[in-house]
Amino acid sequence: MNMTVNKKRHTEGNVTHLNMKTEPPPRAVRPVFLKLLLAVVLLAAVFGVVGCTALRQPEELAWQSMHVYDSLQTMDIVNDPCYAEGHAITAKLIGRNPSRGDVVGWAVGSAVFHAGVSELLLKRGMRKTYKVWQAVTILDTGMSISDGISVGVRVGAPNTRVIENGCR
Repeated sequence: MNMTVNKKRHTEGNVTHLNMKTEPPPRAVRPVFLKLLLAVVLLAAVFGVVGCTALRQPEELAWQSMHVYDSLQTMDIVNDPCYAEGHAITAKLIGRNPSRGDVVGWAVGSAVFHAGVSELLLKRGMRKTYKVWQAVTILDTGMSISDGISVGVRVGAPNTRVIENGCR
C-alpha cells in the first residue's frame, strides 16, 4: 500500500516541530457506505437474535438509536491520531485506538447484549430493574455522545479537533 507523506515545519520558541501527515491511497469503499452498513448490520443483528419483544419498548428503541450514533462517532475516530476512545468500559473492550473491525464487533455485540438484558428483565417481570437499566444506560450513552461532540467528533461532517499536541 502506497502512502504519501506531507511534511510541514513550524517553530515555536526554541523548538522546531515536524508534523508529518500520511495520506492513505483512495479507498474502494467510501466511509459513508461503511457507516450505513454498520447501522444495517447492527439493526439486523438485534432483530435476528433478540426478536421484537424488547424492541417494542420506547426506552430500548431510544437506547438502540443512541447506540447507533455513538458507534458512528467511534468509527469516526478510527485511524485519527488526534482522537482516542474515552469511555472507560469501551476502551477496555476495544482499546483506546480501535480498528474498524473492533468497532463493528463492539457495536453489534453491545447492541445485542443490551437488548438481551432488556428482554430478560421484561420476561422475568422485573419492571423496576428494567427502568433502572434503561435510565443508567441511556444516560451513559448520552454522556458519551456529548463528550464526543464536545471534543469535535462530528458524524457526517469533518471532525473539528481541539488544539493539542499538533492536532487541530
